[in-house]
Amino acid sequence: WLNSMDLENMSEMDKAKEIQKVFKERDVVESTNLRQDRSMEYSLLIEGKGSDGSYTVTATVLAKALGLKSAVNNLGGGDFTVYYIQVDGKTYRGITNNLNLSTPTTDNVYFSNY
Repeated sequence: WLNSMDLENMSEMDKAKEIQKVFKERDVVESTNLRQDRSMEYSLLIEGKGSDGSYTVTATVLAKALGLKSAVNNLGGGDFTVYYIQVDGKTYRGITNNLNLSTPTTDNVYFSNY
């Protein structure tokens, strides 16, 4: 997937759209329906299905691989998380397989330099 991209000539938005495209091609399932001997990223990217948490973890991994900043907010301390990806200095919010790249969020998000 990464090897097929011209990362040097892609804009940050093009990179984020690749993540969005990957997510739209996958299915959302309950975590109890996933094999427990697989990583969340493997289940989502290779097996084509993932739980809410799978999308969050995979979003941050893919963003980092593409050179984009990302952050996660665990809402209410449960399994439900929101992920954020910074594109051209603007922050976009994702929930499960829906990475909204049409409207930047007004959420106050801290991106670390890791």
